[in-house]
Amino acid sequence: MKKTIIIVSAVILMVIMLILFIPTQTKVYHDGGTKEYQAIACKIVVWNRFTLSGTLHKTSFYWYPKSKYSIDKLWDHEQQKSAEKYAKPYVWEKEGIGGDFTITLKKDGTFTYYEGMLSSFFGEGTWIDNNGIIVLSEQRGGEIIEFRFKAEKDALIFIKEGSGYFVFCDVADGDRFIAKQK
Repeated sequence: MKKTIIIVSAVILMVIMLILFIPTQTKVYHDGGTKEYQAIACKIVVWNRFTLSGTLHKTSFYWYPKSKYSIDKLWDHEQQKSAEKYAKPYVWEKEGIGGDFTITLKKDGTFTYYEGMLSSFFGEGTWIDNNGIIVLSEQRGGEIIEFRFKAEKDALIFIKEGSGYFVFCDVADGDRFIAKQK
C-alpha cells in the first residue's frame, strides 16, 4: 500500500512538473523569425530579430512573472540589460590621432566615436549586443558601415572580419578598447 502511494505521488508530481515547465511553441513573429515557447511558469524566446545593426540571434529564458510579458516588453528588457552592462566609454589601447581614440556606447542604443583630438571626424550610429558580440552600425556617405567587437568584462576586442574601416586609425584584429574608469 505504501509503495503504491509513493508511485502515485511520483506520477502526479511528474505530471505537475510537465504542465508547469514544459513549454510549447506559441508564436512565430515576422521580425526575422523570433519564436516564443510558453509554459505556465516560464517562457523561452529564441530571438531572431532584424535590427539596424544586423540580425540578433539569442535565446532567453524568463521565469514567472516575466514569462507573462509581451514580446515587445521582453525586447525592451533585453535592450536595457545590454545597455546597463556595456554603456560606457572605451579607449583604444594604442594612441589615436593626437590623443585617445574613444568609442562611447550609450544606454539609448546609440554610440559616438572620435579617433583623437586631431581628428575632425566624429562617428555615430546605433549598437546592439548580439550574444556577446557588440555590433556598431554607422551610416557614412550613403552606405552602412558596421564594426564588430567581442565583449569582455571591461573591454571590447575588435573583430576585423566583417567590420568596416575607421577613417584615420588602422585598428587591427584583436585590438582592445578598454572601458574608461569613472
